[in-house]
Amino acid sequence: MRELFKLRTLRLAGPVGVVVALACTPYILHASEPGLLRVMQLVALPPISIVLLQISIAWTPHRRPYEVLACFGSPRSAVTLAGLGVLLSCGAMVLLDPFIGRVLPRYFPASPWLLVLSLPWIALFQPLFLVASVYAFACRLTRRPLWAVAAVILAHQGILLLQVKGMSTGLVPGLLLAAGLYGLVLAWSYHAHGLCGPAVIALLSQARHALRFL
Repeated sequence: MRELFKLRTLRLAGPVGVVVALACTPYILHASEPGLLRVMQLVALPPISIVLLQISIAWTPHRRPYEVLACFGSPRSAVTLAGLGVLLSCGAMVLLDPFIGRVLPRYFPASPWLLVLSLPWIALFQPLFLVASVYAFACRLTRRPLWAVAAVILAHQGILLLQVKGMSTGLVPGLLLAAGLYGLVLAWSYHAHGLCGPAVIALLSQARHALRFL
């Protein structure tokens, strides 16, 4: 626990957490109805982001604190990750989007402006919440990176189950498999590249929706 409150951890987690929260604020203002819930979300987002970053920085065992937030080790690794992101995006667009539209029609941004608003939430907060902190916390508990990868996979499948809860459809098993594979790729990218890895994958995956507005 002491690692969470070391000065080097707080120096990184504090400013970056505030930046993540500020970047996501326009999306929350649009997605939430005016009222107390929106105010609570806006107030809670900065401390939540900071705590998640503290967990990720302090408890990712194979990386130094700054390496959790660092970019890619080489141009080749950056190109490899970007290529994987584009490949996943194309595959999702062709194979998954027609079925997702039947089960979760609100998954798709309704306009280019809404797509832009969603990018910080999809590419910053969600990788931090569902990948980096889950991976780091699982590593802290189990000391085994393999179990940390499994935890990220289960987190993505669990979020999907919450979204389709109560829906009777034969598409859910296939979507669960896809969510698991997506979680696997994000967990690997975090292990290999730090937080930049899943951020790039998530950004490219979300950016595929721009083709719908052309």
